[in-house]
Amino acid sequence: MDFTQEVLQIIFSFLDGASLMKCRRVCSLWLSEVHHVEQMPNFWKKRCVEEVSWDFLPSYIEKINPIYFSDNKIKFSWKDVYICWYRWKSLGKWPSNCRELDIKRPGKIVRAEFYGDWIVYATYEYSALIACHIASPLCTAKILYQGARLKNFRFMSSDNPSRPPLSAVFINTERDYCFLDVQERRVIGGVTAVPCLSDNEWCRETVLAKREQLRAVNPDIVDLELSRNIYDFICHDRPFKETCFKWIILHHKVALGFSDMPDYTHVIAFVVGEKYKFYLTSVNFGKISTALLHGNNFFVGTSNAMLHRYTIKNIGNFLDFDFDQFDWSLKVHNSNVYDEIISLDVCELNKRPLIAVAIGTCRIVLVNFMGDDEEEVEQQYFPNVLTALD
Repeated sequence: MDFTQEVLQIIFSFLDGASLMKCRRVCSLWLSEVHHVEQMPNFWKKRCVEEVSWDFLPSYIEKINPIYFSDNKIKFSWKDVYICWYRWKSLGKWPSNCRELDIKRPGKIVRAEFYGDWIVYATYEYSALIACHIASPLCTAKILYQGARLKNFRFMSSDNPSRPPLSAVFINTERDYCFLDVQERRVIGGVTAVPCLSDNEWCRETVLAKREQLRAVNPDIVDLELSRNIYDFICHDRPFKETCFKWIILHHKVALGFSDMPDYTHVIAFVVGEKYKFYLTSVNFGKISTALLHGNNFFVGTSNAMLHRYTIKNIGNFLDFDFDQFDWSLKVHNSNVYDEIISLDVCELNKRPLIAVAIGTCRIVLVNFMGDDEEEVEQQYFPNVLTALD
């Protein structure tokens, strides 16, 4: 496709720019030039941008990839800047404590769990359970299971030191549920032609009630750490069932329920049979979609891709919160699309603990939460824009 000399100059200016601000201005001029050529129909304007993006720029950026330093001494490369601009139409960057893993698999993530350097996640449309090695530069992926559409999954850990920690997984599909041997990637048992399980049914009545069947398949598998007292208390608490739209078990002693309120989030905490109520309020907080308790840190993920961290001063008193929280926005830059955080977990990369955040539109973000203040947290890890493409 032929371009005017002005458009070509803008393109070369973009490639040879020497600062982030210049790059920002050039991209704006380039798009403005293309979109405001009155004699060019809108269809060809769009094709013009696509042709340049897919064919022209990448070939040059692969050869011209200088590195420069911003005002706060953070490295940038033009390839990183281009990827960020092309995908999100923004030259902003992730916070330096975040790393995004673009999984490049179709479908919505329905659940993700994290083990050391591995992320295991399930996609609904793709109907697969996939393991990704996050320490690999290309985020190498392995398909553990592919079949009926997945609704949920839960790993069963082994207390046998001779077996790896990921010994088996309980998979719930649209048609059945089964147990999968992770190492050999084969189904080792299960039940077919049963209704799929809801979130609440993932507790004692299904997983723990199948204890004997599970152990008959693999004696090394132990059941989940779900407290009978908490489950009974939740099921028989009528106001809880009527007011809360979701509940999450943080560990075998603490469960949380969340109400769907427009101006604030009402949280009911169950601590070994005792019920507490507290409120979390914040501007644009969003609906809570998941939560994670790690040591004295309480992480909350919301429906608009916000990650909040609270510090619990005394784990014995779940109401004793330090509300000087850290907030991270993980939503798409310059976009009105709010991605729901599906799950949170703790993983480890290069012996550094990270919070791994699974976002619904097939995005995994790793957040370094160590540090005494937010600036230290932001600069301690991942000092530049990192995007892993498989």
